[in-house]
Amino acid sequence: MASFQCGGYRPTNRSFRLERDTKGGRGAGIRCRVLRIESLEERALLNVAGLSDGGLPLYGPLGDPSGSVTTQGDAALRADMVRQSAGGYTGAGVKIGVLGDSVNRFGGGLAASQATGDLPANVMVLREGPASGVMDQGRAMLEVIHDVAPGAELVFRSGAWGELDLARAIHELADAGCDVIVDGTSYWTEPALADGPVAQAIDHVVNVHGVAYFSAAGNAGAMVYEAVFGDGQPAEWDTSVNYAAGRNLHDFDPGPGVDVTLSVAVPSQARLVLQWDQPWYTPGQPVSNFDLYAFDGAGNLAASSTDDNAALRAPVESVMLGPGTYEVQINHVSGPEAVHLKLWAAQGEVTFGEYPQEAGRGTIGGHAAAAGAATVGAAPYAGYGAGQIEPSSGRGPATVYLDGHYDRLVIPQMRAKPNFAAPDGGNTTFFGADDQDADTWPNFYGTAAAAAHAAAVAALLLQQRPTLSPRQLYEVLADTAADQGTPGWDPVYGAGTIDAWAASSAIAQPANYPDTLGPRAGEFSVPERSARPVDRFTVWFDEKLDPLSAEDPGNYELRAWGPDERFGTGDDILVPLAISYDERMRSVAVDPVGVLGP
Repeated sequence: MASFQCGGYRPTNRSFRLERDTKGGRGAGIRCRVLRIESLEERALLNVAGLSDGGLPLYGPLGDPSGSVTTQGDAALRADMVRQSAGGYTGAGVKIGVLGDSVNRFGGGLAASQATGDLPANVMVLREGPASGVMDQGRAMLEVIHDVAPGAELVFRSGAWGELDLARAIHELADAGCDVIVDGTSYWTEPALADGPVAQAIDHVVNVHGVAYFSAAGNAGAMVYEAVFGDGQPAEWDTSVNYAAGRNLHDFDPGPGVDVTLSVAVPSQARLVLQWDQPWYTPGQPVSNFDLYAFDGAGNLAASSTDDNAALRAPVESVMLGPGTYEVQINHVSGPEAVHLKLWAAQGEVTFGEYPQEAGRGTIGGHAAAAGAATVGAAPYAGYGAGQIEPSSGRGPATVYLDGHYDRLVIPQMRAKPNFAAPDGGNTTFFGADDQDADTWPNFYGTAAAAAHAAAVAALLLQQRPTLSPRQLYEVLADTAADQGTPGWDPVYGAGTIDAWAASSAIAQPANYPDTLGPRAGEFSVPERSARPVDRFTVWFDEKLDPLSAEDPGNYELRAWGPDERFGTGDDILVPLAISYDERMRSVAVDPVGVLGP
């Protein structure tokens, strides 16, 4: 990550402009070779104009899916048309990393899929999954990808070794040279209201290494309850339950009445999860302690979660529920009460029977909510693009209250997730169960299948235009998606259902999504963040270019502009500035007159 250090500078709703310096001397402002400005270290969002990438398409041989089985999602996406076009794009030259449970723990494993031609012989496995509790979903994802992008190189890394290891796995796939990473793994212990370790790993590989990341939206459907904790009346306490000290039940009723229970119907089995907006993994945090209780139809305590949250350093409680209807309670044990609560089913299906879902609340969370990820919902291949979505497909938007340091954001970030939807339910050689289609092959349903389809389409596009940045890939897929549901982005489909042929056609025009061979002028604005000075600007260099050998280095100024007058010019800007990369990259230095060298 390249960061301009600017000690004590305090932007307040001001705009900044990156301009070519024509003076040739010290000039006004900071002159440096910058290719794209994305964000502030303090996580303020910047609106960037005029800083874009582009290039000419490269052409490869014709190619078609091989093997005994082909996912029906291939034709639904119109990816077959991309492979059969004059360019014959197959994903050749593109490396895709897959994060799943396992590839060699079920049935005949990789060898079985390779023997039928449904996977190539050269699949690289960085780490296999555990010996139990897995079912080779990762291999099914690889089969889907190989159907759609048969020329792509495939790498697998298990994500089933825990949340922190999943973050490590993302870095390992980036280090292995993957151009695209896709996951079908999530943990209910991931922060749902903050950017946790996995989300931060995603943002790092996207912004620093230029890897396009596709994340499954999850299969939690639409049922979620969110509210600020509200005091229930003492008379509503259930004296038959041994509540923890400091008992104080949450009032679910948003009106003048009091209701300290939420009716939850579970048709099969589900894990109900409660989280709140306080720091994770931090000594002495969270400062508030909550417990979760579920009572059966007879009023008996069916399940409870009463962890010491500060000892765990985790603001989370969860209960596993079997079939039935339950009355759920949230008990405040200690610490501040004014916290934002989120309750949803991380596993299985539930229905909340009493209070309607509020607009702006979504089940998508954890790393699927990462700003750098393209989050993919699932639409059935049958009738794809005709206004259908899987009921279990995770809904948005995702709201983040704490940044990656677990500092509270002045204004919570509401992220437009999912980005788009892709097909699921296609055939594999072994994974899933046969549905009502004409064949007898098992069908792979869920957002992991959808994300695999989307990642494979990205490989086709990257072969066609290798210079596309991750954000350009996301943009072209969204721009060319078939709009579904509410016009424009919506929390069910995102931008719509991906259309591989439309995306390929769009980037075939060089004027669309153009590359930059050097810096381009642009503007961005910094909102008022807090009373504290903003002491670091984060500037990302183009992932495809070396900042010390850009073809159009030039001299550029970073100038500050106010609403009515120019400010921060010349010596008014606090200098010197320094550029520093993360530990995997070399360091360079920048002063007010340009790059000094490595």
